[in-house]
Amino acid sequence: MPSMISVTLKNYRCFTDLHPATIDFGPGFTAVVGPNNSGKLAYLKFLYEFPTLWASLTNPGIIAHFKTHPNEAFSPGGLRGVGDIQEVISDHTSRAMEIELRRSADPAAEPYLNSIQLTAQQNNPTAWRSRIACGPADCAALRTAGTALVNENDHPVWWEPFSNSFTRIAGCFFAPAFRNAINEGSGNYYDLAVGTSLVSLWNQWKAGNTRASKIAIQQITKDIKHIFGFDGLEINVSADEKTLEVVVDDRPYRLNDLGAGISQFIILFANAAIRRTALLLLDEPELNLHPALQIDFLTNLASYTSTGSIVFATHSLGLARAAADRVFTFMPGSEGTQVRPFERTPNYAEFAGEISFSSFRELGFSTILIVEGPSEVKAIQQFLRLLRRDHEVVVLHLGGSSMIRPGRQSELGEVKRITPSVAVLIDSEKRSASGAMTATRAQFINDCQALGFKTHSTALRAFENYLPEHAIKRILGNSYRALAPYERLEDAQPAWAKAETGELRVK
Repeated sequence: MPSMISVTLKNYRCFTDLHPATIDFGPGFTAVVGPNNSGKLAYLKFLYEFPTLWASLTNPGIIAHFKTHPNEAFSPGGLRGVGDIQEVISDHTSRAMEIELRRSADPAAEPYLNSIQLTAQQNNPTAWRSRIACGPADCAALRTAGTALVNENDHPVWWEPFSNSFTRIAGCFFAPAFRNAINEGSGNYYDLAVGTSLVSLWNQWKAGNTRASKIAIQQITKDIKHIFGFDGLEINVSADEKTLEVVVDDRPYRLNDLGAGISQFIILFANAAIRRTALLLLDEPELNLHPALQIDFLTNLASYTSTGSIVFATHSLGLARAAADRVFTFMPGSEGTQVRPFERTPNYAEFAGEISFSSFRELGFSTILIVEGPSEVKAIQQFLRLLRRDHEVVVLHLGGSSMIRPGRQSELGEVKRITPSVAVLIDSEKRSASGAMTATRAQFINDCQALGFKTHSTALRAFENYLPEHAIKRILGNSYRALAPYERLEDAQPAWAKAETGELRVK
């Protein structure tokens, strides 16, 4: 089961207790989308600025201590990249920061950790008090047993969504929007190694003695070569060791002489591959990139993380809808920014216009392929790469089975405003080779065909039934196995989820 928690933030920068910001946090892609000055970057900074807090919360002893001593202040350490800690406190309210962390997935075991409520001292967001709640019935106390939590009856308390999420956030890597320059001189821009720092790292990885490092450099070069459609690409350290020299189709360039788009790819891919972070925070992935390259940029970048997890802030609703597992909209107001899941955003047309929802057709795509959910988006993009159609076809998802039912023709018809060339691929959900789709899914296919869409349903039960055994074991471990042709995910032992296969790549 994916490790999911819901994070509610109050009285931090533009997020107030009048309009708390609640975002589900978990594996895969999370997009925060909105106009300028709506708080998108502030949310990324929230995850980035409190590394000592997140690291402390990975310790089950700290969680047990909070349960037993809810009113005792805890000071894990200072903030990262913040000169004056007062700047993170909301100007709208000047009240104490609060963070509530709550499980957002059904518990895999009982008893379980249900929520963690953190309240900072007034005007001091480095000292916290916390209240811990367990379920299904609250417990009187918690203690540790190795790396596990147990209650007063010595029963293990399930808290993996919290511990896994805190581990990812504590080790996050932040890539701000300005990331294409490689000035001579050594240093870091936030977490990005730039200038001679990056050049030195590239040289160590490419010319060093570590095989894994050499393979990573080769993969970066191969990915960039494919994405930009080059026949040949070589990236080397310059003779003076101050920059990178790039040979594109037998023509040499210094990195500074290339366009901002390809420079950004090299710099960010190299940093991500070298750091191998569990979570990447990315501001404006669309920056300096043609829309035909933006999804490639994200999906390839995710492959250099250890978990395939990215939280990105964007102005592009099209990119968010095409790539993200979860989309949250940000709208600024006089009483703070309002944050909502995309599907619950009021005045959708107004919001879409505010952030310039652009036409994919005008930007180079000729076909839209609609698939069932976000997990299918990433896999289908890899197949399109092999077919060299990934810059012609944009893949959008329906958000799961809730959209696959009769009566959705008006929403689906809106897609034709982008392009008349639309195809639909959904799971058949058949239970056997001779079985049939449910009436609901069959009617959905008929409705799509009536709109002029090309349609196809899987011959096997679902998309995940096509994932091969060797790939499942490589990503999840040898104790896991592939599904039989008509087997359901929930029937596999041990169980696994499609979102857990985010690192699968088509070779």
